[in-house]
Amino acid sequence: MLTGRVRPALVVGLCAAFAIVVAALVSQAGAATPKPFAATVTVDTSAASIGSTDDQYIGLSFESGTLNSGQFDDVGDLPQMLRNLGRSVIRFGGNSVDTSFTGITHSALAGLVRLAKATGWTVLYSENLGHYNASDVTRDARAVSAALGSQLAALACGNEPDLFPNVGLRPSYTESEYISQAASCLGAIRAGAPSAAIEGPDTSGMGWLPDYAAIEAAPLRWLGQHYYPMGCGLGGLSRAAFAQTMLSAAQTANEAAFFSAAAAAAAVAGAPLRMSETNSACHGGAIGVSDAYASALWVVDYLLTGVEHGVTGFNFHGGLSTVCDGYTPLCQVGANEYAAQPVYYGMLFTHLLGSGNLQPVTVTTQVRATT
Repeated sequence: MLTGRVRPALVVGLCAAFAIVVAALVSQAGAATPKPFAATVTVDTSAASIGSTDDQYIGLSFESGTLNSGQFDDVGDLPQMLRNLGRSVIRFGGNSVDTSFTGITHSALAGLVRLAKATGWTVLYSENLGHYNASDVTRDARAVSAALGSQLAALACGNEPDLFPNVGLRPSYTESEYISQAASCLGAIRAGAPSAAIEGPDTSGMGWLPDYAAIEAAPLRWLGQHYYPMGCGLGGLSRAAFAQTMLSAAQTANEAAFFSAAAAAAAVAGAPLRMSETNSACHGGAIGVSDAYASALWVVDYLLTGVEHGVTGFNFHGGLSTVCDGYTPLCQVGANEYAAQPVYYGMLFTHLLGSGNLQPVTVTTQVRATT
């Protein structure tokens, strides 16, 4: 018999799902069929809650470079795909915001407004910091803020500035240089959109997060951090080993530690913590695993781990291209028609658990004797 405290309440069905998948993986590996077992889940309603979710907890993230494609509009089934996940936050950023994005066009902005109004989603919009021009930022922020109004969640400056040297934007780039440039960019935003909320710093690592949190505390709507917990690609692992690692207790512990450290910085800022860009593995994901249903199970556990450790929202990065592999939650399969991928189903499952407080539970399992 095994008894232990586990994180997520409201996941009785998930236990059964994990059991089915584990049995399938064991069978495929040629190992002995696992023995049947019974499981009892007890929810402690008298204990303090271990976190809470709302309808904006599970969002999406896209490259700013795709904003002017005309896809982000109240057409086809994209609006319903968003509504399925609640009334959350759609974020635009990614490397392209700093490498190639020059601002949203008038027609694309009109389409984005229609999409936001049709779905109830709000927009987290990033400005170009890699090729920063104050007047361009002011002009773009003014247009975006005026058009979106209450559907604008926040404006941000740049994407993963701590990796600017890695993407060819700077030969070197120090934290102090970034802090100075970010302050100028935020000033340019306020010149065009004085009442707009601010989000940042959208860093890849957490080295610059505490200082940013302390300096930019007052105006922040969210303290935004990026996280790809499985690194980039398969990392030399086989697909089976990658999936096993991704779903392991050790990996969950790593994720919990990362969230807790980021939440400590958010507490300094006095702002909610948002994983503003995330997914299983960076650079498009680990082909064969990020686009497999093992990732759907990982997403559920990942989101609920975040609830417990101080995260108030996630934006899963992806695209709307015709490439239907890797980590993208959605991909295009026809004119204004999009297909849900495994990551999306994990997001949807978690959303259907509902909003509210999570309570600690105890799971007791017992292997049944076979006849």
